[in-house]
Amino acid sequence: MLVLEADTSYSMLQTRLEKELSIAPNRQRIKCGFPPKVLDPPEEGHENDPLPIQNGDRVTVEILPDPTPGSLLFTFDTEKKACWSLVLDFEHTHTQ
Repeated sequence: MLVLEADTSYSMLQTRLEKELSIAPNRQRIKCGFPPKVLDPPEEGHENDPLPIQNGDRVTVEILPDPTPGSLLFTFDTEKKACWSLVLDFEHTHTQ
């Protein structure tokens, strides 16, 4: 379970995900909200701004790229609930 401080920046979140989940920052696609939307890195000059998330928002981290058939997603929210799910992408299992 990950608990974020209110002043957590994008780079702080990436570092935390790398430490806690062993997901390198260049393999992270971070999404938040409902429906989930990609949380883009901040613009230059705003790297230390707090994340635009609030208590209760759900954050999803997709591991990219995945050389195996499927993607492993880690979902957590700021209400301290956590859930792992394996999502198979059957397109990767077909050969032409």
